[in-house]
Amino acid sequence: MYHENMYLKKTLLILLFTAFFLTPAFLLAQELPTPTDAGRTRKKLNATGTKKSEEFKLIFDERIKEASESFKQKRAELQHRLESIANEKKRKAVLSINDKMADTNRRRSEKMMNALVKLNSLLDRLSRKVETAKTRGTDATAVEQAIADAQASIEIAQVVVVDQAAKVYTIEIADQQRLKTTVGQAVSKMNSKLRAVKSLVIEAKQKVSRAVKEAARVGIGKIGKKVTEATPASTLTPIP
Repeated sequence: MYHENMYLKKTLLILLFTAFFLTPAFLLAQELPTPTDAGRTRKKLNATGTKKSEEFKLIFDERIKEASESFKQKRAELQHRLESIANEKKRKAVLSINDKMADTNRRRSEKMMNALVKLNSLLDRLSRKVETAKTRGTDATAVEQAIADAQASIEIAQVVVVDQAAKVYTIEIADQQRLKTTVGQAVSKMNSKLRAVKSLVIEAKQKVSRAVKEAARVGIGKIGKKVTEATPASTLTPIP
């Protein structure tokens, strides 16, 4: 599919990382990639920071569209399977929860991606201030290192958020006796993955904050506004 996609070049990074980020357990248990060549990253930062973020957003939007189309098909299949359940109230409840799961994943993924785009923009502004300060003789080595670390963290988070946005959550019905358990497990699995992805966004935000503080320490000055991405936990109607 990717070789036919108009975003082929932009998806190479996705293909590189998503093989490693398949489950929230892996995300939390394994060491995530870190910048191994901070100098090389710093050189590219001013020229490509915002551009990379824009490219990630294009890929993200494409994944959202693809997930929406896939969801429609899987929802129809679920509706067909639910016909075997006599209790209409239960059928409607399952379908409602299924729809809310898809909506929750989309909304929270979008909120996290938007937060990362803003963080990237803030880093670009900080990078420009650093370049100006360097012309005045300011030693900005530590700031540039902090910016490179933050940029790498943002890119990792963007890769994982794009992957999360592409996920299609539908409830797999096995039998009516285990209906409530099955639904509960599906919701729990989705929330667990969203928490794991959010932890990467929080880490990126913390690293950007460190870069801003390091800049202030050497007299470059504060920039930007507070970026938030916290989302209240979704409330899904329980199965009767």
